[in-house]
Amino acid sequence: MKKLFLVTLLTTLSVLTHSQSSSIFWGDDMKIKRGTTELNIITADKTGVYVQEGGVRYFTIGRRNMTGVKFRKFDKFYNEVYEEDFKQELKGKELNRIIPFKDKLFIFADDYDKKEKRYITFAAEIDKNSGKLKGDWKEIASFERESKNDDYEFGIIPSADSSAMVLVADISNKEQASIKVLVMNEALQQKSSTIINLEFAKNTYELDDILVTADNKIVVSGKVFEEVQVKKKRTRLMFKKLAIEKFDATGKKLFDLPTTSAGKIMLSAKIVSNKSGELFVCGYYSNDARSKEVNGIVVNRINPENGNIIMTTEKIIDPTLIGNFIDDNDDDNDKETKQSKAASKKAADDDELDGFSSDYRFRRAYIGQDNSILLIAEK
Repeated sequence: MKKLFLVTLLTTLSVLTHSQSSSIFWGDDMKIKRGTTELNIITADKTGVYVQEGGVRYFTIGRRNMTGVKFRKFDKFYNEVYEEDFKQELKGKELNRIIPFKDKLFIFADDYDKKEKRYITFAAEIDKNSGKLKGDWKEIASFERESKNDDYEFGIIPSADSSAMVLVADISNKEQASIKVLVMNEALQQKSSTIINLEFAKNTYELDDILVTADNKIVVSGKVFEEVQVKKKRTRLMFKKLAIEKFDATGKKLFDLPTTSAGKIMLSAKIVSNKSGELFVCGYYSNDARSKEVNGIVVNRINPENGNIIMTTEKIIDPTLIGNFIDDNDDDNDKETKQSKAASKKAADDDELDGFSSDYRFRRAYIGQDNSILLIAEK
């Protein structure tokens, strides 16, 4: 049985009084490779709709198998304009991701240099009209790695004012959690590069969110765990706290942002900024970090100069918003086997030991001109 949690945000909408008519356009049938499980719209604008068929990477740190990927463009009537697989352009490289930025499209790819023992990430702009690459590949970042199997993970996000692309790479070693933050413009020119060595061991830290502000400061949010003995010969990492820290462009820590207030402990956070540079930290909180219960939502408006809270808004989560449903996994007999029961029991036991729920996280936060906030969460 899975738990489904729903938070409804109500906004006032202006209603158009005049009548409107709608049109529906059906494009030609599209042939896709057998076994394809991902069909993702990268972006859509007045020039067309751009679609990626095959493995998809989202704007989070994490790697996936990207073999058999195709890039397609459709016109405004959803008829295919072209299809590209970039096999020739990617010779000797592995496709990493395709992302939109401003009115452009960029492709990222990786290569491993065995001689120098380093991973290299390249990028190039895609010509929207032809689907071909504009110019040559540009080296964006490189990291020393002993073998090709020892790759590194990274994500690409926009800066707070959307004026730059930010590459965030996990470059932790076995002892210490570390990240590299590289800021580049739409010409793929590096504006800044910062290595941040965090005060936590690699196995006790999980990166949650990051924001590069308009004045090139870096705010990092991460979950900190501690090792707790749960049985005689068994230990488990348990949630300890959420750490939100602000750094300058050299990687020097400036101060910590508050994550607790009046007995409420923040479990996860999404960090955004308004036009005046004020920070907004949006997250779930619990009255007891050791429990699995999420008790509400909190939004802290932060002074960016000293980290002090300007204003706090809290919303208690009503238990009636939580519902249960049964996922039968298309089991026609609707019966669990002994093996599945045992697996379910083990998962339940493990879940009890987790000490908190992290199923739901804020992935997007939009700030209005009046400092109102629209939050989008996902499981």
